[in-house]
Amino acid sequence: MNKGRRTANTDIYRRVVSLCSSLVRPGRILSISLHGLRAMGYEERGLGLDVLMVLGWKRRGIGRYIRHVDGEDVHILTVDSGLLKLDLRWSLLGDCLSERLFMPYIPLVGADLLRKWEVRLKKRIVLEALEELVWESPELAHELLIHPEYFIHEYINRRSLLRPPTFQQFLKMLAKDVRKRNIDAIMAGFTQAIKELADEGWVRPSDKYLRVGRRLLARGSGTPIPHMAKLAIKRTARLLMNLNPWVLQHQLYEWLVCTRRGRPADTPQPSRLEDSRSYLYLEVGFGQVSLSDDTTLEGFVRRFYPGAETHVQRIGWFLACTYLLTLERNGETHRVVVKNFGEEEGLKWIPVAFWALGAKRFAILGWARMRREYVATRLLRRHGVPAPEILYMSPRRLLLFKEYIEGRNLAEIVKEIALRGNPTQEERLLMRKAGRLIARIHQLGITLGDCKPENIMVDRSGELHIVDLEQAAPEGDCAWDLAEFVHFLAFYTPVSTTPPFLPPVGTLAELAKEFLKGYVEGGGSKSVVKKIFSPKYTRVLTLLVPHSTGLLAMLSRKLED
Repeated sequence: MNKGRRTANTDIYRRVVSLCSSLVRPGRILSISLHGLRAMGYEERGLGLDVLMVLGWKRRGIGRYIRHVDGEDVHILTVDSGLLKLDLRWSLLGDCLSERLFMPYIPLVGADLLRKWEVRLKKRIVLEALEELVWESPELAHELLIHPEYFIHEYINRRSLLRPPTFQQFLKMLAKDVRKRNIDAIMAGFTQAIKELADEGWVRPSDKYLRVGRRLLARGSGTPIPHMAKLAIKRTARLLMNLNPWVLQHQLYEWLVCTRRGRPADTPQPSRLEDSRSYLYLEVGFGQVSLSDDTTLEGFVRRFYPGAETHVQRIGWFLACTYLLTLERNGETHRVVVKNFGEEEGLKWIPVAFWALGAKRFAILGWARMRREYVATRLLRRHGVPAPEILYMSPRRLLLFKEYIEGRNLAEIVKEIALRGNPTQEERLLMRKAGRLIARIHQLGITLGDCKPENIMVDRSGELHIVDLEQAAPEGDCAWDLAEFVHFLAFYTPVSTTPPFLPPVGTLAELAKEFLKGYVEGGGSKSVVKKIFSPKYTRVLTLLVPHSTGLLAMLSRKLED
């Protein structure tokens, strides 16, 4: 801005203050601030001036004045400080007043007081945004890396839904020529608000990002149903506050004013608002990925394995949407497991959920299963439990790219043993290792939910890896994991071709016994082991594996010996 323009603006600001002082007794004025397009960096004439005047009297009230200064319409909104504070703290008037302190503004009188109110508002905005993250995805919240600009765009997107007339104002604020100026102006208040919240334990700084603070995570702990109820109540309250008669009148007034005013000239504006999720990140093996990432399988190859020759092979059973991606480049072979949580749309898990009703609750939606896999994998790897690393993920496409483990799954080994009979000492030790692995996972507060032998890989060195965690959850049913593992020992084994057409239950019972012994040796509870014979589980699992009944009877006798 050149010297002449600065002088002209200073003169207009002085005349606005003089005008406000002529409307009310000067001793009652706490602050005067300039808002709207002028505060956003637009200097054209004819755009009008929006002024907020906060008064120090006790009488509750809001007033409006329309005056003229230097050929410009001046719209003055007066409000008592008590009513403003109620809107700042509780959004009593649907943030119609508070919103002015969220947007860029120019303080004319009472700058320190305006900044204090601005920081108070932005602390509330940050806390509300963090609470929603915790309530929507409690298991994922502690893993999120949050860029501070997230709070700007989350608020803008939410306000645009509640108050469509403000949508155009936000677009003008984020126009290319003025975006950086306005974001920097808004972030100044957020920076102070975040600093204070960090001191209070609500957030944790992490380099240029933030993490949800332990204080908020502790307050948000509990079952998902209260979280959903709180979220519904909060959103309903916001909607009701925006149906306040004064709020509706204010929106109509602002819409009429905007339609009468001129438009900023030659200023390219975005056609839509930014996705706030692009400011939320998760750590993966290849760096960080935002929740708005929509990388395709082809895009993944181009980015991380440019020029590689690719081959895609479906693996797993026919309803599983899991693929083995083989990449050949410079004489080297790389393998990546790709799980597509969006392709099946829960096709596999919908009948399973009904089948297990009353015994086990399964996640069905793709995003829910994807985040369970991510969170459980991160937790297990942090504690040294072998699990394939998550190399990359595409939240929008619901694609998960995981490390490939060379080896055989435990189901194949069980099948070989059952067909041959008489497990070797090495094979017995392998089953005990599987039991100890599950016990270790349970001690970390995680249950697998889908604990089948085929989900345990044995690598070339004999180490066991958990490879499928999409149903893993904190504080689940440990006995279900054990019961499912034991029943599925019979699932993979062919029945005899002669009467009574049963699998080799003696051999399978020996393997199950070793598995359960390993579980107890690894710190698992004996009381949990006893529960696997409960009708709660047998009535469900024997429907899928009818010939597991003989296995359970034989196992019960062996455990009593």
